[in-house]
Amino acid sequence: MKHWILPVSLLALAACGHDHGIAGNWNLEAPKDARINHLEFEAGGKRAQLGVVSDKPVHDHVMFEYTETGGAVVLRGTWEGKEVVWNGSLKGEDFVLQGPNGPITFHRGEHKH
Repeated sequence: MKHWILPVSLLALAACGHDHGIAGNWNLEAPKDARINHLEFEAGGKRAQLGVVSDKPVHDHVMFEYTETGGAVVLRGTWEGKEVVWNGSLKGEDFVLQGPNGPITFHRGEHKH
């Protein structure tokens, strides 16, 4: 029985794969004039940070909470003084958010300014 411990442990690690769900950085793909230019979802958590275009030299950040179930994501937070709920979904390496003015597409990758 001792001989099965290591192979089973390795199999469990291999089963984890590289699927990290929604966690990580997502950069704006389209439309290019969207007010949200990047998203960052906390790994293993419930917080999402939205990079928001502003008239300042640097962009602002807004904190939201999120839930994820099977690739469907719900973001909840305050946007321009109003409580909002936005839905999004994973589409391969893209994340499509039904945001304040319609769909916004983000691509997974390192944070860009």
